[in-house]
Order: sequence, then structure tokens, then C-alpha cells
Amino acid sequence: ASEVRAILAQYDPNFLAAGLDESYLDVTSCLEARGESPDALARCIRDHVRRETGLTCSIGVACNRMLAKICSDLNKPNGEFVLQR
Repeated sequence: ASEVRAILAQYDPNFLAAGLDESYLDVTSCLEARGESPDALARCIRDHVRRETGLTCSIGVACNRMLAKICSDLNKPNGEFVLQR
């Protein structure tokens, strides 16, 4: 868990760990700094976690935590879903 948290902190130093296997990030600043789309950043984070730890993860992208949680459940395991505005 600490390895994954260290990776997530690179994308949002103030991320919220909601348990051993669930975290919430605000990647607004990261998206702006990198000039990436939410889809591309989600893939980047998943690839980074997999490369460094061997673990898979699911990512949901939305405007708030509740919707992001629902989105992350849509393409489990090892998937992602971006809720468009």
C-alpha cells in the first residue's frame, strides 16, 4: 500500500486514502501542468502503478468523489471510466 501511495502522491500530494485499496485524487493541477486529457492521465497512473508494483488498479474520473467511485466500479478489474461533463 505504501508503494502505491507514493506513486499517487506524485499526481496529487494531498490525495485522500480511504482504506488500503481506495484513494481519491484531485488531479486538476496535474492535468493543467501536463497538458493531458483525463483519459490519458488515468492510463498513465494505471501504467505507473503496474510498472512499479506489479499491481493493477481501476480508476474512475468525475467531478466529485461519489461519482468517481461509481465510475471506478464500472470497468473493474483493471479498467477506467471517465465521466464526461
